[in-house]
Amino acid sequence: MTEPVPERIGDYEIVEEIHPSGSFANLYKAKDRREGFVAIKRLRDDFLKDHADFADLLKKEKGILTDLRYGPHIVRAIDYMDKDEVEDGKAYLVLKYVNGENLRGICSQGETLPLADVVRYVEQIALALHYAHNRGIYHCDMRPENILKRNTQDGKVELVLCDFGLAVKDSNNPADPKGVALPWPKSLNLTENYRPPEQRGNSWIANAQSDQFAVGVMVYEWLCGERPFQDNDDQRIRFDSLHSKCPKEISEDVSNVVGQALHNVSDKRYKDMREFADALSQAASKNFVSNTFKATGSVKKKEEGSSSTPTAAPTQASASQPPTRNTSTQPPITRRQVILAGLTSIPAAILLPLTWARLLPELEKRLFPPPPDIGAIIQVYRGHRGHINSVAWSPDSTRIVSTSSDGTAQVWDATTGDSQAIFGNYTGPSINGISWLDNHTIASCSGNLVYVWSADDGSQLYPFYTGHNATVQAVAWAPQPVPWLHNMPQSLASFGNDGFVLLSHYENGQWILDFQMGPFFPALPGSTKTKASSPVLDLSWSFGAQFLAVSSTRTDPSVPSVSIWQGNTGEETAQFPTDVGTIAWPHNDTNAETLAVGRRTAPAALQVWKDITGSHPTSSTYFYPEERTYGITRIAWLPDGKYLAAAIANVGPVYVWDINNPNEPYYKYTGHIQNITNTQAQIDIRALAWSPNGTMIASGGTDGTVRVWTSGLNAF
Repeated sequence: MTEPVPERIGDYEIVEEIHPSGSFANLYKAKDRREGFVAIKRLRDDFLKDHADFADLLKKEKGILTDLRYGPHIVRAIDYMDKDEVEDGKAYLVLKYVNGENLRGICSQGETLPLADVVRYVEQIALALHYAHNRGIYHCDMRPENILKRNTQDGKVELVLCDFGLAVKDSNNPADPKGVALPWPKSLNLTENYRPPEQRGNSWIANAQSDQFAVGVMVYEWLCGERPFQDNDDQRIRFDSLHSKCPKEISEDVSNVVGQALHNVSDKRYKDMREFADALSQAASKNFVSNTFKATGSVKKKEEGSSSTPTAAPTQASASQPPTRNTSTQPPITRRQVILAGLTSIPAAILLPLTWARLLPELEKRLFPPPPDIGAIIQVYRGHRGHINSVAWSPDSTRIVSTSSDGTAQVWDATTGDSQAIFGNYTGPSINGISWLDNHTIASCSGNLVYVWSADDGSQLYPFYTGHNATVQAVAWAPQPVPWLHNMPQSLASFGNDGFVLLSHYENGQWILDFQMGPFFPALPGSTKTKASSPVLDLSWSFGAQFLAVSSTRTDPSVPSVSIWQGNTGEETAQFPTDVGTIAWPHNDTNAETLAVGRRTAPAALQVWKDITGSHPTSSTYFYPEERTYGITRIAWLPDGKYLAAAIANVGPVYVWDINNPNEPYYKYTGHIQNITNTQAQIDIRALAWSPNGTMIASGGTDGTVRVWTSGLNAF
């Protein structure tokens, strides 16, 4: 039954009805003075007539979305109007408007998508569902119509999960694999095609694996052009011939991954959505390599708008494992050998007219392209509402976590800018320092507390650490077990305005203090811990945790100093009085005794100290930027220790130097200030980090953006 479109709903001016609306509700596009466009959801009259007990469905959905308000790729709820608040006596849910099309419109039944696109879709869907599942929330209505696809301002594709009207929450035990019984009446007309066997017949159970099954059906449909079953009454699904139905370019590895997600027994599916996405990404990577070396000289026509190669990112599961050392006695495979192996599959008629002198260099250039030019913008992240305080790269160089004065730490994809997790809220205190333990675990500090949380969904992993009695400025995980801490794993250094550096680890449900350095400022009479304004300025671990350097206002508040602590003994071996604010070690064993220090006041200068095991560095090299009116705020090393980046306070540029050529900068990056029209405006770069693979630099500051740009180098 068609219902009239209202002109206004509360304070919202209706623009149009959004088609297609859901089977339970109507959707309207409306204008809002603060949010711009919004989407307003209202339950259909005919639905309420048959299901009066569902009158509070929108109110429940608002509660679910409030719990998920910081989740990645999840639609945001803005407002809820109860029936007694609106003239027509109906309840309304106001949502953030997503300017895009649902995935049913993108890929109609009978059509297929490239495998690379499917992998990217599943990665985003998995982030959203994993975040929800960790909070005991199950969507229960996953299908293409409830996933919106939009294009971001920089041309990237982002998926947004919507319609949580049938979602359920297990408040008692979110981790219970048995899930929760669905409260729906059996008479409810639900979409059968994406529901698992445990939600058919008399067994109505929701858990993480039931949502996974629905995603598996979608993946099958996108790859094969049809759903794995068509009969709504079929309660047992057979996948014996799953691989035979997939297109020939889809490998058996890929079809096996999909088959496991579609297993009739929920316990046989993947443990969680993250594991499913990782498995699909790995299988897709193998699929591409296999197809590349199966080439017979024929070229398949590339579909318009699709990628010719599934460039699946390194998976979280594989990236968290340490690299294995090659113990084989065979010589390593060279680039030329890889090229020659690929040439054996190309018909001779194509190769004969070409000379080796021309063929090999051209193929080598195509297969192993040189790094891009320095300074090319990869991504500008604008997800924060305040100044950027710090940035850090994941160990696999695929993700960035940034902290801000807006009270949040946000994890996002370094190349696409896709938000993946948010920790904190926009009403809390500023989040200062940040540090990755591995590809899935992050430590951050806010106020006088230290938090450890998941990079995948933003959930807190340990109770917060309360060892400091003043604001904590930064945290840093030790790069490996520290000998003088009895080789305790996961040692975390934190420093703050109380003048202490504390080294701690979490074990058996509690934080344990391993070592205390300080006070790095004279204690006040009768006090064991001071409350100086900023006694500890920065700290940095050297490669292999051989040294820990701390810059501080050690003996005189106006005269900072740098202290070096020996990694094997935990003793302070050197102290250098100097006007230093920021410090950094290169993370390689060849420069283990090389420390970069940045002057915090004018005139700006960067120094590289060498051989600092004694009371004084044996040599010191100076690097001077063009702008010397202010000090240096942050420095970062190329991981191999050959290049150094530094940010200048208030004026906005980032300099890159070759440490063997201090006379002139290698490059000057001005991306944060190039669009500033006010000549009096000052941009303070407070965050700077070089990617572990060396190819990218991330910088952020008071302009509220994090900019990822190419270094033109690499760490290998």
